[in-house]
Amino acid sequence: MSTRELRFTVDLPSDMWLKPEVPAGAQGAMVGWVRDAAPIDDGIPETVALVIARALTSRYNLTFSDPNNGGSDQWEKHGTYATRFLKPNGIQRLNPYAGYSLTTTSDPDTAVRLFDTDESLWVQQLQVAFLSPRLCQPPDITFQDLHQFLRSRSLDCGHLQSQFASIGLLTPGPDGDFAQVILCQPSAMNELKQSLQLESGAAGLHFAEVSGLEFEQTKWFLEKVGT
Repeated sequence: MSTRELRFTVDLPSDMWLKPEVPAGAQGAMVGWVRDAAPIDDGIPETVALVIARALTSRYNLTFSDPNNGGSDQWEKHGTYATRFLKPNGIQRLNPYAGYSLTTTSDPDTAVRLFDTDESLWVQQLQVAFLSPRLCQPPDITFQDLHQFLRSRSLDCGHLQSQFASIGLLTPGPDGDFAQVILCQPSAMNELKQSLQLESGAAGLHFAEVSGLEFEQTKWFLEKVGT
């Protein structure tokens, strides 16, 4: 089984149950993929994961939940990435297993892990990646902050930029069947689209920008609707 095409749209349908929703003044996009056969296992195809990781890390630093990777409550450098462990407050601190491990990186081979972790499952919409300028420090985020981002359908771009030095998010669509990108600087979306198109071509995938309706009506395996 192989992947034929990467599909991209900035015309987000209102009934796709995306979280968070795109706030006013920001730009959202969806990225999907067409396979030549029905997938046996859920999850994002490896080729697509690499394309998205390479496109994003060419412009941003990615910070995401990465279970079982790092135990310090301060950022620790490990070559091309750094790790940090977020402990909860209150009585939850007594549980040695409670908390979130984070990885921050601009290396695509490390960033691709966000699509296939053991606990923060992409297919269950339990993952979020913060997009930050490559030369900036990782976002100063707490356990409560991340807990809220994983569950909320609302997003305040001003708060995201001022509090966490991040300019956008990458999140899974329902069942992990596509990816959503939100950029608080709308002008940056065209540059990201160009990066996705470039990386798709390098991976041997056709790149198609489509309307929101066409994105919704795509058969994500076998054939596209109407062909």
